[in-house]
Amino acid sequence: MVKVGDMEFTSFTEAGVSVPSPVQLHLLPLLQPQKQVKPPLERLRKEAFSNRIAYKVGSTSWTSSNHVFPAAFPRSHFHATHKPGPAPLGVHAEVLEGGKEVERQVRQAGMQQLEEQLSQCPPETIYPPHTQQEAERIAQTLADSGQPQLWGSIQRIVPDSVQKKGKPITLFLSHANGFHKEIYEPMLETVLSELESNGSDVFVEEIWSMDTFNSGDAGILNRDTLSVCTPWWDHSRDIQQFLQNYLPPKSQTAKAQLERQNEGTGRKDRTIIAITHSHSGAAASMLFAGIADLCDGHISVDPMMTRFDDFAIAALPGQHPLFKGALIRKDVFNNKQALIDYMETKPYFKAWDARVRENHIRYGFYPLAGHENEPDPPLTLCMTKWSEACQFAFSWCGAWGALELTRPRNKGFTHIIWTEYARTVTQLQRVREQIATNFAKFGDRFSWSDLDANHLAVQENPDLTGKEVAKIIKDSIVKHHKDSAKL
Repeated sequence: MVKVGDMEFTSFTEAGVSVPSPVQLHLLPLLQPQKQVKPPLERLRKEAFSNRIAYKVGSTSWTSSNHVFPAAFPRSHFHATHKPGPAPLGVHAEVLEGGKEVERQVRQAGMQQLEEQLSQCPPETIYPPHTQQEAERIAQTLADSGQPQLWGSIQRIVPDSVQKKGKPITLFLSHANGFHKEIYEPMLETVLSELESNGSDVFVEEIWSMDTFNSGDAGILNRDTLSVCTPWWDHSRDIQQFLQNYLPPKSQTAKAQLERQNEGTGRKDRTIIAITHSHSGAAASMLFAGIADLCDGHISVDPMMTRFDDFAIAALPGQHPLFKGALIRKDVFNNKQALIDYMETKPYFKAWDARVRENHIRYGFYPLAGHENEPDPPLTLCMTKWSEACQFAFSWCGAWGALELTRPRNKGFTHIIWTEYARTVTQLQRVREQIATNFAKFGDRFSWSDLDANHLAVQENPDLTGKEVAKIIKDSIVKHHKDSAKL
């Protein structure tokens, strides 16, 4: 067993699993399915497409609207979707009446089933292709295998009046595993307030915050078609799909179901700054470091990455401590008050900012099937605990994020915010040192800073994190982009 801090697990090397070669990451190309289908929007909450005021900053109101688009197709493994992969594990409503013993039995049965499913997709079958030609061949084979179309969900936030002075920017956000697009709202409010109150030469004209394909509204849309194999670079491809093909041109409005654009149309006349966290930080690093002009700047909080030469201490799927932690999560509640009472007893949730906790209750859960029309229905997670666990199972994929950052090809700036967590966990300490060494070679477009916060800084310290993000945005615009016509 490998021991890292207070965690013990079986590593790749101990299990005799062949370690991949540190070659350039080749993402599968984005194809279109032969048969076009419509998203199952009827599964979402009734208010899902109702506009609302997300917050008010100064005299400006910011309006939120939700949108969907086709996720990257095909997915990168045969067991990424059902079918051809195994069926997803469901939510067991019987635990509401059965008590702790029934809950324990359901959990044990689910864990055994999930481990059996994961054994069908060993790491060697998941490693990315070594060449672009191989990527194209694999993509076509997967596209012909009968994979269903998955769906992406994204939140658009725009001001009721647009400031004309300064450099306009578009923010794109993607969250940590286990959360949802709305989790960023308190932090974003601080970012906007900081940019507005400090006489900044930068102003935000539009925000797009995306669910990962198995979380939030996307988790509801894709619940019946997700399977167990979720390599992190498929999230990279979902980000690419949106920014490259579904980001609409600047406009006061956007359709609920976004229309496909000519490649790159939506990026014209925009300065796009990406903000990511944890799992999404690693996935975005894989993407942005390898594509020259997909975004103009990337700010990542604690991207969960591993050095390639640390596979000897990388946890096998099913062995990662956070995988096991997700599986024991309580995921069914009698009603909203029962959920609130539960969260108030858990130190994990009590550490969160109250606004974030409120947003998580509102957007991280939805009614159990068959109870949608009840006034106070039983609730379950939008992202099933099984799906969250699968994401943690493939944490070793983060090695490609660190690898791509050793030889970045992007034109924009990159800034990593490391929390106290990253300064104490062995793997992150080592990747932090590696990145600092490499960033020093690349010039001042690549930088990093430390934040006195825990890994869940966005949840626990949204104001502190928001102030740091706003500072980085302002400093980066001034330092790298004095010409207001380009970034």
